[in-house]
Amino acid sequence: MAGNLWRRLGSLIARHMIIVMPCCLALGILRPEWFVPLRPLVGPLFMVMAFQGALGNSVARVRETFAHPLPLVLILLFSHVGMPLIAFGVGHALFGASPAVVSGLTLEYAVPVATSSILWISLYGGDISLGLSAVLLSALVSPVTIPLAMQLLVGTSVQIDVAGMVRELAVLVAVPAVAGTTLNDATHGWGARTLAPALAPLARILLVLIVTTNTTGISSLMLHLTPLLVGVLAFSGVLCTLGYLLGLLLARGTHQPRDRFVSMTFASAMKNISAGAVIAVGSLPADALFPVMAGTLFQQFLAAAFGSRMGRALEGGGNVGEECLVHRAL
Repeated sequence: MAGNLWRRLGSLIARHMIIVMPCCLALGILRPEWFVPLRPLVGPLFMVMAFQGALGNSVARVRETFAHPLPLVLILLFSHVGMPLIAFGVGHALFGASPAVVSGLTLEYAVPVATSSILWISLYGGDISLGLSAVLLSALVSPVTIPLAMQLLVGTSVQIDVAGMVRELAVLVAVPAVAGTTLNDATHGWGARTLAPALAPLARILLVLIVTTNTTGISSLMLHLTPLLVGVLAFSGVLCTLGYLLGLLLARGTHQPRDRFVSMTFASAMKNISAGAVIAVGSLPADALFPVMAGTLFQQFLAAAFGSRMGRALEGGGNVGEECLVHRAL
């Protein structure tokens, strides 16, 4: 009885993410004092979620990811080359009079693939191995690609805490990923069949808490908007949506199976905004911070929106590589 209620709670949250995420954003912005005390717990909570997601992984899947690397290569090229170019080009055309804003928008899309993309990939049945590989490799190349993009596009030098980024990767992603994958292989799939579904409701509750807590970081900015910031906010929303759409179309255009389709959509669009904020504070003018942080308002909501569309298409039995899913997701 209790087990059924627990699973039903997890399913309820998953089915209504499109409603849950705006509520999380609103609470984080309007009542930050309720969730700021949870900030020290975000890392450990994320590790639990990453572990639950990695239970669906296996060493064989990791080998398969690198044996057929096209999706991984496309994610990295789109994330580190395509989106920074789009962000700079359109941002310069619209906000050329504010170089700091252009720098912030460019940085927002030059940062690595978001670690939180793993959570959404797991939630909607994507290829966990592909998602983990994209996050890890994206972070590893970022100490080269971020300064290069910023120097070539906006003529700005930035400093990156490489050691700190590696530590964060090891603690938040690598350790729980290896633990979950190893446990699943050692138990001959018991982790994926039994433990992962049992922990799924907890992972979804933790996702709600993490998103709400992280949103508190933009509360003061959102409550003191200027006309320029409203324009930046609107553009950031359009750009974020474009990231999901292009990632989705990239997966469709290369005829990916459903699990890789889901992974490519999320990993192509989601960016590590926390890393961007740290770089912006240390290397860019103060006005560059808001464009970087603005993505926080849209990234998780759009993940829920696109995930819900993909989820409904999958429940209908369609192949996500087929045109029907693209139409539903669009």
